Amino acid sequence: MKKSVFLFLILLPFMHLGINELLPMPVTAVGIIIAHVFLLALSVAGYFGIVFFESFKENSIGFSFLAFSTFKMLFSAGFVLIAVKKFGLEIPFALHFMVIYFVYLALISALIYRLVSEKNKEKQEVKTEVKTEV
Repeated sequence: MKKSVFLFLILLPFMHLGINELLPMPVTAVGIIIAHVFLLALSVAGYFGIVFFESFKENSIGFSFLAFSTFKMLFSAGFVLIAVKKFGLEIPFALHFMVIYFVYLALISALIYRLVSEKNKEKQEVKTEVKTEV
């Protein structure tokens, strides 16, 4: 991952805290930080898990991403359900959480797309090298 991605991931919770005050249904700062930490941990673990599985089996990025996205969705739904039912966080927390969820999903999708593009570019270069040798 590039430094710009890490910078964005660090600034995202602070941007959300700033925007939160302007919204009609604000959420506590603790709720926002908890949601960002949970989703950031899932996203980073998923990204590195996808890269790790790619080292074992070539061309498995798509299936790994699909599996990761499914597990992330299930864990997130369970987290929101527990937060609302057991810890008394209100429905606005769930709405904020889902918006954050899709932001992190879009970010990971873009990173995986770039990873797949780089892999395809490497394969194209190898094919052209083989053709020029023959």
